[in-house]
Amino acid sequence: MEEVKKGGSIPLILDSGNLFFNQNPIPDEMKAQMRLKADLLADAYKKIGIDALNVGELDLAFGVNYLFDKRKNPGLPFVSSNIVYRVGGKEVFQPYIAKEVKGVKVAIFGLIPLLPNLGNNKDIKLLSPFDTARTMIGKLKGKADLIILLSNLGQQEDEKLAREVPGIDLIVGGRTRVLLQTPVKIGNTLILQAQAQGKQIGRLDLNPTTKAFVNSMTPMDEKVAKNEEIDGMVKRYKDAVVTLHSERPQPKVQEPFLKTYIGEAECARCHPAQSAFWKETSHARAYETLVVKKSHMDLECIGCHTTGYGVPGGFRLRMEAPDLRNVQCEACHGPGGRHMGKGDIRRIIDPSVCTGCHNKERDPKFNFISSVGKVRCPNLKIDIPLSKAQKPLLDKGFQ
Repeated sequence: MEEVKKGGSIPLILDSGNLFFNQNPIPDEMKAQMRLKADLLADAYKKIGIDALNVGELDLAFGVNYLFDKRKNPGLPFVSSNIVYRVGGKEVFQPYIAKEVKGVKVAIFGLIPLLPNLGNNKDIKLLSPFDTARTMIGKLKGKADLIILLSNLGQQEDEKLAREVPGIDLIVGGRTRVLLQTPVKIGNTLILQAQAQGKQIGRLDLNPTTKAFVNSMTPMDEKVAKNEEIDGMVKRYKDAVVTLHSERPQPKVQEPFLKTYIGEAECARCHPAQSAFWKETSHARAYETLVVKKSHMDLECIGCHTTGYGVPGGFRLRMEAPDLRNVQCEACHGPGGRHMGKGDIRRIIDPSVCTGCHNKERDPKFNFISSVGKVRCPNLKIDIPLSKAQKPLLDKGFQ
């Protein structure tokens, strides 16, 4: 953003929603950390200078009053056209935001899908996004040179809306978390969407008169220079998470679950060759990657870097024994407490065991067929459900 502004451009910085939280409702054990994270995101967006932020379904996890606190001066410019109060029908947030950029009048409105359950948000209701879009176009047509919709409806609904409600110039979409390298054009409407979790920043350079445009995506990787102020916010957040979970009392573990997981060291007693192989894989260093990043107490991360997290007898923060750090044998083969030579262990490794963590969001380049050969233990009769055509690829790994 700083480079764009230095180049003389005046960018409109927009977000389609679902910024603060990744699930709704939020489990009780996650709530304190999620509040810390939402505070970080709010402060970062204020620093960046967000122009309009749509309210998405997940943003309502703590209720509208929580968002009210975030919009206090100097706050966040929330926009939503179809969230209204049950009594009176007044919009809860700004129905649209008007901007003028180099003489071009821009109107930005936002939509959220109809939801079956609004949780604790008893005082609000949602209007039909399609009917609301028609109403907004009627209000804004003639007042703005460019009409932009920030949509939390999803890709399919965005395309349907573009066909059924003419007059929208741009739809900046979200929810389905699709990476659109090339915008979808339906009629006179361009539909844009970037990847989830801030992994890509989308930029559209648009001539509002001719509608000619150039769209680009920038991966937010190590090549992007860090902003010192925002980097400091992130570090303080990580410190706060460590402090939070270091001081939190440990939950009591019921006795029947204590020996569900036994740990790799116990597996190694009967399977020394497999243990030696595992120690050379990236799975054996999975937890250490979190320690380096100071994310080893981040509840959003540890599940994919430990064994059995969230399962009775599995990894817990600050547990001493068994040592279930890293992605160990039991992450693939299931709890070994009842195995011990009796054969009660998972021998058929379904791809879903891997793709629970290596999904499109976290690891978009992951390929089960080529990857599993890198971590499959040698000399064990383990079935992996692949076709005859796929099995020759198993041992090639990434080669």
